[in-house]
Amino acid sequence: MFAPPLIFGWFGIPPLGVVGAALSHVLARVISFGFTMYLFAFRDRLIVPTFDGLLPAWRSILHVGLPATMTNLIGPVSNAIIIRLLSSHGAAVVAGFGIAQRVDSIVAMVVISLGGAAAPFIGQNWGAGHYDRVRESLRLANRFSLAWGVFAAILMAAIGGPLVSLINDDAQVIETATVFFLIVPFSIGFMGLNNVASASFNALGQPMPPLVLALSRMIVLYVPLAILGDYLYGYAGIFGATALANVINGLAAAYWNRVSIDNSVQRLQAASASVNGS
Repeated sequence: MFAPPLIFGWFGIPPLGVVGAALSHVLARVISFGFTMYLFAFRDRLIVPTFDGLLPAWRSILHVGLPATMTNLIGPVSNAIIIRLLSSHGAAVVAGFGIAQRVDSIVAMVVISLGGAAAPFIGQNWGAGHYDRVRESLRLANRFSLAWGVFAAILMAAIGGPLVSLINDDAQVIETATVFFLIVPFSIGFMGLNNVASASFNALGQPMPPLVLALSRMIVLYVPLAILGDYLYGYAGIFGATALANVINGLAAAYWNRVSIDNSVQRLQAASASVNGS
């Protein structure tokens, strides 16, 4: 809404280019924050003017929030390393990767949103003791993620290249993006497994497993595989490393989450039986 007028200079506004893009981003964030605070503080009255219980509340929030923040920071760091590797193949390859990554993020947004939607559902049902509903929601979310991954992969392989050609007509850019769409989207479903598992861990008050998974993906899988893939197959090898890291990380996250929930349920049920027996 704000970007085109500020970037291109519509409605009497001087064209600001990249500066306009940055200003529009800041402006959108400020308005979004203001609207959210209005809903919380005035419409729904979720924010009350009291300091009672403030420190315990902060402690509870930061217990999950700090590791989750660190987890989210790992992605940009990994991306910066990958762009550095791709830069050795030329600016056109970096541009093709950038365009393909943004198109890919549109279809990946579905599984990312699924994780955000799963967290409150899992947390609420876990707190209510409906463990079967938690397990069933995870099964459905994981199946949907994998199914969407197959659909997204076929879609991107079919229309990804032509779509990029509408944005940029450079042959190397189109070729790079086409190679990306033939490799990386096939791992979107497994990325969804990781997102759902991370959301589940955070909803259960266990923020460390997502952090461990994210660090392991970057340090143990993604970066080493990308360096090896670049050496053996060039930028196509880097894209292959992205897909392989997503697959391994997604399977590990889903397995760890399932085992953790099973173990937690057994402990809770044993504790409940012990209390009832006494």
